[in-house]
Amino acid sequence: MLRGVSGCRFRLRPKAKMKKQPVKITKRAVLYVTMLCNASCKFCYYRFESNRKHTPLEDIKKNLSSFKKDYGIEYVDITGGEPTIHPQIIDIVKSSCDIGIKPTVITNALKPDVISSLVENGLEDLLVSIQGFRDGHDEVVGISGAYEKIIETLTVLKSKSFEFRFNTVLTKYSCRDAELLAKCQVPIFLDTYSEFFP
Repeated sequence: MLRGVSGCRFRLRPKAKMKKQPVKITKRAVLYVTMLCNASCKFCYYRFESNRKHTPLEDIKKNLSSFKKDYGIEYVDITGGEPTIHPQIIDIVKSSCDIGIKPTVITNALKPDVISSLVENGLEDLLVSIQGFRDGHDEVVGISGAYEKIIETLTVLKSKSFEFRFNTVLTKYSCRDAELLAKCQVPIFLDTYSEFFP
């Protein structure tokens, strides 16, 4: 075991023999739809940028069209800022689906009503950012009650039998709660999960 940031543990795995294979171009793209956010995460560098705004829907549709036509993209990660605060996020997800690109939204999950609508309008996948356990999460994202809002969102998703994933940025803040999250919260909402130790 090695210790990393603030005591996080990492396991080193033995080197495996790698077969030489041609590099395949990914069929997944990333689409930034806004630089605005409804949180203020301690680790986020976007919060210091000036002139943050939403990307216009027409520009987003052009990007999606180019992804499909020019690169054969099959999946898109819709991110930002916080994509669920884009006023046309449902139209963005629908547009992606309409041209055959399966959309994933990367979110802080603070808008359960919007996320529920996205699921009803063709969302393929959801990646929920969770940065700590209860008050630890609220401290990192700068919003009191944020953790409970995530639980509300996850409860909605579970009621719709919609599968989702968690994402945690490893910082000195999140590392202190990582084991607690894995043991106490994650198993409640996921039937299967895996721990990642790079």
